[in-house]
Amino acid sequence: MVMFVVMIFFSAFTYVVTGSLSDTIFKTVIVGVLLQMVYFVAIAVLVARETRHRRQQKGDMRRSWDKINKNDAV
Repeated sequence: MVMFVVMIFFSAFTYVVTGSLSDTIFKTVIVGVLLQMVYFVAIAVLVARETRHRRQQKGDMRRSWDKINKNDAV
């Protein structure tokens, strides 16, 4: 929804500045593709960060569990 609103404002602004419908459509398509690419990269970074965080937590839990088991064996 937000991206749609940004595209509408961008299109209106571009049309007012250039006065050309074809130029407005071309630039709006380019900006739409760029926005989608940025959105994809941002989501990929967030997923990678969360995956790394979960793996780190899992490793911390495993080390804690191993430490508890080692103390029980003694």
